[in-house]
Amino acid sequence: MEKLNDYEIKILKKMYEFGGWLSTRQISQKTGYSWETVDHYLKLLLNDRFVENKSSGKKNNWKFNFIRYKKLREELSKK
Repeated sequence: MEKLNDYEIKILKKMYEFGGWLSTRQISQKTGYSWETVDHYLKLLLNDRFVENKSSGKKNNWKFNFIRYKKLREELSKK
């Protein structure tokens, strides 16, 4: 896992604040980033399991992975 960049941090913060499933377009609107930028970073975040994905046809919905977040916090508190 590499260090998160500013785009990823903002996307994750908005998803964390919302707490539920969001479409790529909704995340784009909340962050002010283009749909393409959000889609790109969500796929990277999915690879590192920071987000969960649920697809229906062409529509992708995304959710902050609270389980992964909890595990990371536990690991970091041990260091």
